[in-house]
Amino acid sequence: MWPEPFLNRMKNQLGAAYEDFVTALNSPAGPSIRLNTAKVPAKVNLPEVPWCEHACFLQERPVFALDPWWHGGAYFVQESSSMFLCHVVKSLGLTSPILALDLCASPGGKSTLLKDVLPDESLIVANEAIRGRVGPLVENVIRWGSGHHVVTNNDPEAFRRLEGVFDIVLVDAPCSGEGLFRKQEDARDIWSVENLALCEARQKRILEPAMASVRPGGYLIYSTCTYNPGENEDQVKELAASGWDEVRLDPDPAWGFQRAEHGWYAYPHRVKGEGFYISIWQKTDGIGASASEGNAGAITNAPWLSGLDDKKWMVTGRGNAQFVYPQRWAEVMAGLENTLNVRYAGVEAGEMKGKKAVPAHALALMADRSPDSWLVLELAAEEALAYLRRDHVSANTDELGYACIAFDALPLGWVNRLGSRLNNMYPMAWRLRMNGAPVRVLHPEKE
Repeated sequence: MWPEPFLNRMKNQLGAAYEDFVTALNSPAGPSIRLNTAKVPAKVNLPEVPWCEHACFLQERPVFALDPWWHGGAYFVQESSSMFLCHVVKSLGLTSPILALDLCASPGGKSTLLKDVLPDESLIVANEAIRGRVGPLVENVIRWGSGHHVVTNNDPEAFRRLEGVFDIVLVDAPCSGEGLFRKQEDARDIWSVENLALCEARQKRILEPAMASVRPGGYLIYSTCTYNPGENEDQVKELAASGWDEVRLDPDPAWGFQRAEHGWYAYPHRVKGEGFYISIWQKTDGIGASASEGNAGAITNAPWLSGLDDKKWMVTGRGNAQFVYPQRWAEVMAGLENTLNVRYAGVEAGEMKGKKAVPAHALALMADRSPDSWLVLELAAEEALAYLRRDHVSANTDELGYACIAFDALPLGWVNRLGSRLNNMYPMAWRLRMNGAPVRVLHPEKE
């Protein structure tokens, strides 16, 4: 079941703990989620992930696609060990908004985590080199509704053009996936000693431009979901050799993370989660100030600003669409547009067709927007799933114009009210393609 060369290496790597490790590999993996507290209550009746605030363990894996709140961005299904990134970033003690790069970002779990754990109004560039993986990344960023993401589709080498720009660069490197063996059979099937060598070479190629893009005094965080030292400690030794300082952490010993020569491991026999490695470094060749803030200038007059803080947001055009941007980062975002292949930025608000403002789906999911700025039509759970399938839905309203569909006060998207008929505007590419009874994953605690 498990590759023999892999087991032999782990026996040498773990020593006396090897048998416990194998037992854990043959035990079922439990799911975990991270709450979007900009959209839902922070307290729910579920066991907490101790190293990441607002994250929870589930007893079993439900069909998340049948939960309307999943579609509305109420939570992200994310592996618990990887959420150790929350503790890492909090340990840095950052207080001012920063510019961060998630270099290998899809499907977006760590990018959305960065939005929640970095200082308020920080900007995250979420890059994905593989074109086919950009769509899911954009979709998850839209669901999270932050407005403080720029999604790019570039080879890591392109970031050499942004030398010394980022306050934090996260390299969650593509790897051999050993840490996911008990969850993903395909990871076991493609494992080979030859593939390890290919992964190590690719990681080295990714790390070099990542190191260059960190500003003096900034941080590089390197992580994988593998146990292979050649993909972990051996990779970050280049940082040590180049004069970077390793940032030491002091996690609670009860969590089970194990110190390595450089960085920390999560092993499933010690941590309630899958295999994971992370290492944190500070660039010390001259401590410089952040080059992150921009200035927006005047706010564009547009209907999309209704319900938003007009001291924080502005509107700009991209093609026929209009986007809401954070004012603080306007110049930086314009610079990124000129340097990188930007696929999505801020929040797509909609487009003007003559004097008519047609809202985009992303605007309904934007977390910072006040729901009082539009008419909200509440649907029951079965009706909400019908809406997500792009089926016909009805509501008691004779008014004309756009309204937001919601389930339990969480916006899901738009309808256009045409007298007694509602035109379902849920994106065709996102539509729910399965039937089944509604699922409710979260049960918020009563105030």
